[in-house]
Amino acid sequence: MFSEKEVKMNNVKEILKKGRKILLLRLRGLNNPYHNREHIKNVVKYLKILLKNLKSDFLTKEEIMLLIECAWRHDDGHCGNTYRQAVFSNEGISNEEYAVDLMERDLKGELDKKYVDFLKRHILATSFGQDNLEKLPNEKWFRSYKPESNSEKLLVLADVMDFTRRWTYWINQGVKFSKESSRKFNGLDDFLKMEIGFIAYVKKIIGDAEYLLSDNFLKKLRKKLEKKKIKIEELMNKNTSNRNHLADRLKLNK
Repeated sequence: MFSEKEVKMNNVKEILKKGRKILLLRLRGLNNPYHNREHIKNVVKYLKILLKNLKSDFLTKEEIMLLIECAWRHDDGHCGNTYRQAVFSNEGISNEEYAVDLMERDLKGELDKKYVDFLKRHILATSFGQDNLEKLPNEKWFRSYKPESNSEKLLVLADVMDFTRRWTYWINQGVKFSKESSRKFNGLDDFLKMEIGFIAYVKKIIGDAEYLLSDNFLKKLRKKLEKKKIKIEELMNKNTSNRNHLADRLKLNK
């Protein structure tokens, strides 16, 4: 016989499973340069890697199940622009807020409010580039969402873990991400400065989550990030063929 807790967890699992089928069909049409099916699958994979390298088992099986669902849904319906409001001005909502709307629509009110709230908090916590009024194209697009809980910090870290891949893959992802940015680059060095800034952002995210991760894994993460930073700095200081190739891909002055 199943315990009452096990029965409840199985019910939640079945509801998420039904909603996931709808989600996966929709993701077939998510063909943005960066925020696409590949990115979402990567984040799910990175999250599972993080979960295997925690200092302690502080998450319940139920929380892990919900957290993985958040990874699948965090960029659902992304419009291919950092600011959804710039593309769909009549909606007035961000990409993450739209992902929450889709999640609630898929689950059709079958999931208990506490689980829906968990999904909502975590999806919104992955908001990027919306909390600095000075850099926003429109002050109405300001959002103050940020990761607060341990599980939110893990999800946000998983969202930026392309830096753990080989150089070519990571920099190509940066090129794709730049295509979704409203920013106009004044030459290759401007793009490289953006990448240095992003590395600093990732470094902070790692720092926010460092107490959750095993020392050995944390050391590996930081080493991989530092290698990317060194490579970027080399590109900024030397007129190499790699620099020329990257400039050509971005269609920027070398």
